[in-house]
Amino acid sequence: MELEETIRKIKNLKIQGATDVAIEGVKALRKEYKKDVSEEELEKSAERLKNARPTEPALFNSIEYVLTSKDFKGALKHFERSLEAISKNGGVKFRDAEAIYTHCHSDTVVKIIEKVAEKKDLKVYNTETRPLYQGRITAKEVSNKNIEVTHYIDSAARFALEKSDYMLIGADAVNRKGDAYNKIGSRLIAESAKEMNVPVYVCTDSWKYFDGEDIKIEMRDEKEVWNEKPEDVNIRNPAFEKIPSRLIDGIVTEIGVVSPISFEGKVRDAYPDIFE
Repeated sequence: MELEETIRKIKNLKIQGATDVAIEGVKALRKEYKKDVSEEELEKSAERLKNARPTEPALFNSIEYVLTSKDFKGALKHFERSLEAISKNGGVKFRDAEAIYTHCHSDTVVKIIEKVAEKKDLKVYNTETRPLYQGRITAKEVSNKNIEVTHYIDSAARFALEKSDYMLIGADAVNRKGDAYNKIGSRLIAESAKEMNVPVYVCTDSWKYFDGEDIKIEMRDEKEVWNEKPEDVNIRNPAFEKIPSRLIDGIVTEIGVVSPISFEGKVRDAYPDIFE
């Protein structure tokens, strides 16, 4: 996939999921590097890739890593090994689950669900995730693994939660305080989960850490919501939102299941060359 095509697909959500975005970004930059371009040209390509999805620390961190080390293979291997490690950690953590709820689509969450379902019959409840319906991807992938799944409209999330033992979501970013950023709707549902005593776990690669408290929330095209809206109607289409650490019971990573408050220290200890 050429650089221009990768950038376009990232912007249009043809490539989605923070880990997949990072992987494809690294692959695109590796192709540029193999063209024997100058360091300045390589850095310009890297900036364009990062700007294609300005809310993805995994993309930023992996690109910064390969710019410095030129270890493209190592970066790609990290994500491959990380996904397997997270799924194993999640499989152990949630081995008592009879039913799991999830919102939007996360390859990491789906892998954990598969791990749990290897040992027992498991029910999955998920929501559609408007306006682009990424939840349908989750439902299809889970169903294809012969795991029972029930797909709910977004506004019926509480109906799904009341049947669930855990709420699992992915993350596009986790800040220094252990707050997570995920698809819009995640905080609203996590608030309900907390009220209903359903534990909330974020499942994510630790390269999604960023050294700050807030990132800019991407506002997407209003036509995704209503293609032919009345002229005087205003639409807001935020892609993500912040889930405060107070709503999160734990973060399942490749380095273990950690508390939100300990996340930063654990990540820095594990990857001192990236997070100095």
